[in-house]
Amino acid sequence: MQQFDYDEVLDLILAKDDRYLREAYHFVREGLDYTQHKMTRMSGATQSQH
Repeated sequence: MQQFDYDEVLDLILAKDDRYLREAYHFVREGLDYTQHKMTRMSGATQSQH
């Protein structure tokens, strides 16, 4: 699977649609990362499901 640089992809998104600040995307990303981490710990999974 191809890896993407988060900031580069975010730059592309913001160039096409600037309705939200960069910080808003970082806020959502941090929330998703936190939730994924908590769910992984709760399930006892050792590797990603995706």
